[in-house]
Amino acid sequence: MTLPDAGISITVWKGARVTRSIESCTGSFVLEMTERFPDEVDEASLIGGVPIQIAIDADNLLLTGYVDTVEYIITPHEHLIRATGRGRCEDLLDCSAPVDRILANSRIDAVCRALVKNFDIEVVVSASLQAVIDDLPTIPFQLISITETPWEIIERCCRYSGVLAFELEDGSLCLALAGDALGSTGLCSARTSDRRYR
Repeated sequence: MTLPDAGISITVWKGARVTRSIESCTGSFVLEMTERFPDEVDEASLIGGVPIQIAIDADNLLLTGYVDTVEYIITPHEHLIRATGRGRCEDLLDCSAPVDRILANSRIDAVCRALVKNFDIEVVVSASLQAVIDDLPTIPFQLISITETPWEIIERCCRYSGVLAFELEDGSLCLALAGDALGSTGLCSARTSDRRYR
């Protein structure tokens, strides 16, 4: 875990869970560590709203986002620090859409770029989508409620265009088509000895 603004890297964690899915706008994480000594982790640098990068190693970035909450749990036997947060696209879920930026009769990539412009999020169009983007239906004019989030509008427009939208590990928003290639490994949802569930 790296806190880029503070230049701090924390590598020893008691527990870590990173969740990423193409079915949700942004990834999430829960990290837990212990402090052997008071103030081992600078409380001023690990606070809500701080940018964070989570990686397996130097070459495998998992998530780029922000810390949402930090809990300090103190019991007679341990001092636990739990940091939770989400990817950079969390702003698309938490904020209202900029209604003045909606473009009528535009392609899906133009609509997404207009919606994420205020949040400093890049829109990446996959190679498979780029090849057919001109053949997709344009997004017609639509009424947008003031209470709608950018993600609600993006998700609706993606469904209309037959496109997937999801967050990449660097925090950018990716637009892609569903693939038809076979996976390189088998898929197994569960193993059981009961023949009814095979």
